[in-house]
Amino acid sequence: MASIAISSNIMNTSTITTAALKSGEYSNKGKDMEMIGIRNSGNSIPISNLKGGMENKKIKVVSSINSSSLNNNNNENNGYEFIQDSEVGLKKYAPSAIQEGNGGAYIFYDVNNKPSSVFKPLFEDPMSVEEEILFKGVRSEEVATREVLASKLDNMVPTTVLVDFLDHQNSKKGSLQKFVPNASASWDFGSSIYNTHDVHKVGILDIRIANLDRHGGNILATNVNPSQKDNRNFNNLVPIDHSYSLPDIYHYHEISWFEWLTFKQSKAPFSEEAVQFINNINISEDIRVAKSLGIRSECITTLKVNTIILKQAVANRLTLHQIGKLICSPNPSKPSPICLIIKNLLKDFSIETELSERKFLNKFSETVSVLLSQSTQH
Repeated sequence: MASIAISSNIMNTSTITTAALKSGEYSNKGKDMEMIGIRNSGNSIPISNLKGGMENKKIKVVSSINSSSLNNNNNENNGYEFIQDSEVGLKKYAPSAIQEGNGGAYIFYDVNNKPSSVFKPLFEDPMSVEEEILFKGVRSEEVATREVLASKLDNMVPTTVLVDFLDHQNSKKGSLQKFVPNASASWDFGSSIYNTHDVHKVGILDIRIANLDRHGGNILATNVNPSQKDNRNFNNLVPIDHSYSLPDIYHYHEISWFEWLTFKQSKAPFSEEAVQFINNINISEDIRVAKSLGIRSECITTLKVNTIILKQAVANRLTLHQIGKLICSPNPSKPSPICLIIKNLLKDFSIETELSERKFLNKFSETVSVLLSQSTQH
C-alpha cells in the first residue's frame, strides 16, 4: 500500500502540452512503460520497469519537506494536495515515462487517471549520470537541492518536494513536482504576447539563482490566447527545470544565456512593484534556506553575488536586459563584465572563510557599483 511519510527538500518537471494529454499521448491506460535509455545509480531499478497497475507493488513515496503544512488535513489549501493525490493514484495507475526533453521524468496520476505530479529521479537524466554533469559548477547529486531553492524563493515555481520512490528494497530519490496544465512551452508562441510582469519575474528568479539552463522549453505558457496580444490579466509564464542553477562562484562563467534576453519585454523598465520586490529580497533568509538544503558555501557565494547585482542594478535603473547582458558569457573566450570582475577578484581574495568571503563581497560590491554607474551613462 502506497504511503507518504513527512519529512524536507525539492526538484522539477519536463514540458507536457495539454494537447498531448488530450490526445492520450501520455495516458497510461492499457500501456506498459518502456525503457527509454535510462541509466541507474547503485541498486536502483528503473521506474520504467514497473508495469501495469500498482495494486501488487509495495511502493511508498517519502516526502522530504519540513513543513507543518503537510500535517494539515486541509491539503487543498496548502499546496501539497498533489502528494496525496499521487499516493492514492499509485494504488491504481503506474507512472508513465515522459519522452519529451532529456528523459528521466515520469507522470504520476491521481485516482481519476489525471496527471497529478511529475517525478524526476536523480541520475536518470542521460546528461547527468553519477559523476558526470551537464554544467560545470553543479554536481549531479546537487540538482534536487537547486529545485528546492527555486521553489522556495519564488511561488511562480510549482510546489516541489524531494521524495524516495520505493519498490521493495530498491529506492529512487528525486523530485516530485505538482503538475501544471499548460498550453505549451513558451517558445511555441511569439514572445510578444507575454506580459512584461511575468517576463520580469522569470528573469529576476533566473538571476537570483544564476540559472544555467533557461530556454523557451522550460518556461511554460498557460492561459494564453495567441490571438489576443494583451494577456496581462493572466499569469501566463510558469518557470520549471531549475536543476542546473547556482553553480559555485569558480564556475560563474557557465552562465551563458537567458531565453528572455530575446524578449522585447526584458528591455522595458522595471515596474515599481518589481523594484520593491528586489529591494525587499532578504538575502539572510535566502542564505538560511540554502544552508538548510546543504548547498555548498561556494555556491551560496554566487547567490550573494547575484543579489548584490540585482539590488545595485535597480538602484541604477538598469533594465532586466542590461543586467542579463552584464552577467552572461555566451562566448567562453569573451567573459562577461561581471565574470571578469569575479575572475580578477578571486586572484586576490579567498572565499574559504567567512571573513575572507566578506572582504571579497565588499570589494565586489564596490567594483560592480562603478560598472553599473558607467552602464547608465551609455
